[in-house]
Amino acid sequence: MSIIMNKMKACSAVVHNVSDDAVNSSWHAELNSQMSSQSCKVESDATEASGSSPLEMVAVYIKDEPEDGKEDIAVKEEPIDSNVNRTRRYLTKEEIASLLEEIESDFSSNTDIESDHEPTKNSAVFSHDQAASSDDDEQFVIQITSEENATDSCISTSQDEPNLSRNVRRKWRKKAEKASNIEFIDYKENYKDILSPLDSFLLFFDDDLLNKINYETNLKCSQAGKAADISVDEIKTFLGINIVMGYNRCPTINSYWMTGDDIGVQCIKEAMSRDRFYKILHHLHLNDNSKMNRSKADKLYKVRPLLKILKQKFEVMRGPQEHLSVGKLIIKFKGRSSLKQYNPLKPIKRGYKVWCLADDEGYVYDFDIYAGKSTSQIPCRGASLGLEADVVLKLTEKLHGKNHKVFLGNFFSSIPLLETMKANKIQACGTIRTNRKDFPHLESDKKLTRGKYDYRSTTDGITVFKWMDSKAVHLISNFHGTENSTVSHKLKNGQKIIVKCPLAIKDYNEHMGGVERHDQLRQLYGIKRKNIKWWHCIFFGLLDMAIVNSFILYRDAGHPTIDLLDYRRELGTGLLTFSTKPKTSCKRRRKSDFSTPASVRLSNVGVHWPQFNVSRGRCQVCSKKGEEARPAVECEHCKVHLCCNSARNCFKEFHQ
Repeated sequence: MSIIMNKMKACSAVVHNVSDDAVNSSWHAELNSQMSSQSCKVESDATEASGSSPLEMVAVYIKDEPEDGKEDIAVKEEPIDSNVNRTRRYLTKEEIASLLEEIESDFSSNTDIESDHEPTKNSAVFSHDQAASSDDDEQFVIQITSEENATDSCISTSQDEPNLSRNVRRKWRKKAEKASNIEFIDYKENYKDILSPLDSFLLFFDDDLLNKINYETNLKCSQAGKAADISVDEIKTFLGINIVMGYNRCPTINSYWMTGDDIGVQCIKEAMSRDRFYKILHHLHLNDNSKMNRSKADKLYKVRPLLKILKQKFEVMRGPQEHLSVGKLIIKFKGRSSLKQYNPLKPIKRGYKVWCLADDEGYVYDFDIYAGKSTSQIPCRGASLGLEADVVLKLTEKLHGKNHKVFLGNFFSSIPLLETMKANKIQACGTIRTNRKDFPHLESDKKLTRGKYDYRSTTDGITVFKWMDSKAVHLISNFHGTENSTVSHKLKNGQKIIVKCPLAIKDYNEHMGGVERHDQLRQLYGIKRKNIKWWHCIFFGLLDMAIVNSFILYRDAGHPTIDLLDYRRELGTGLLTFSTKPKTSCKRRRKSDFSTPASVRLSNVGVHWPQFNVSRGRCQVCSKKGEEARPAVECEHCKVHLCCNSARNCFKEFHQ
């Protein structure tokens, strides 16, 4: 009996339509006549236990329903010798159901097999296209149920399947596809004429945001028992000082206020005192702590107002370009925080992860600080496609219907994601990992030489490429065809070579890198300083992002030749003009030591010679002692006035 069951799996008889009342007598009669006319001829691989010769044919048919209401299947075995008679045995309904349930469904076949693959002549397995040749619009799956479940539907059509499910089995084919020729719907630029870098920056840090920062900072001062006397102009000056500190580095914050020719920044000392700067830095706040939910439902509560305003400003000030890219950047932070991420393979191993959507120039249109897997999901979507897919869908949810071309890294790309984006009229392309679900079977690396590629596509317009360069590169696209192009490579010896590639590879190399470009501009002269408070790093990181976006906006407004350093210098000095510090200099206090370092006044004695000047100055030795003396003698090397006469010899004492 097991031999018959195994051989029936290879039977090529196909049942196209099965109605809900599949157990009635008319269905048996139809199936009996059909299977009698199409008897399956299979070659037997076993012999009967009784020692009879191998069977040449096994014919299965359904006998008419007996009077007692039992359905039986008769198995007729016809040996090679027709003179030998065989006994006939009938199967019960339970044996029929178990027998047919073991027949493999067409949907359980390997999805890596192309649809245009033709089975061999001796193959006994039909493809799904052959099985559904009578009706191409529907797909049928046969289910055999018991009598009490016979009323349930046994047919599952493609209409019942979810459109964008991750469990959908896709069929790949090797067929040349044409690129989608869809016109991009451009946006109108919303920014006005920008005359200076300060005007460009204040489009993002406008009066509403500055007043919010000023209010929350004064509120924090009052809660701490300090005077709430910080003004908006002082907040602007504070931001300008931090911008100047970005491109003019000193060892410590105190170093910017040191008096000396070799250290300190004069414009910072004139704009704000050191103690005033520390007061603003210590009490800087963006949200009221007293209203914070102690259950920590919102991990970014302290910077939430800044996030909302900047996200809105980034989107409004410039319309998204045709070519965009999705990536991540890291805001460096080594302190203690539940938001901190660690990646040992990256240059910045510890910090806050920020998902970004940017164009080729590096302008960021949308961003999202990673605060946990649940925060990256879209609540209205229903079933999630995974963290990486939800991040992309969340960043591009305002781009639907514009036919943008979005480029992704292999962390984000997946087949269900590109199908979803195509349904939203967003064209996507990116590298993909080979362990993604439903990834098609492609040529092995040994069969591909440099410049050659293999591909597979679906009927939905999803194409997967495998291009061989120095190593294999896998790419997926929902709008590229199989058109060819070339890329230029530079070898180790300096020689340039031209390598053939699909057009998708060339487009990916040209337009994938907007987030990296923004991150490069952000860190070039960014505000890099250790911060005790965890959210200060996020605040200054977002400040740098706003500066980069305003820089790109300023160049598009008719100033294409300015570089980032000159832009930051003009912006920083422009913000320092809002200083309210009086310009009168205070009296210098008496010092406990000489102004000239000991390594200068005590070394190389041969260069220290007294010289006489017309102008007089205060003697440093007498000043240290608290005595008044204004000699005309000055050290030629140290440039300090010293007494050198018969009454006092401060010149000798100063250099010993």
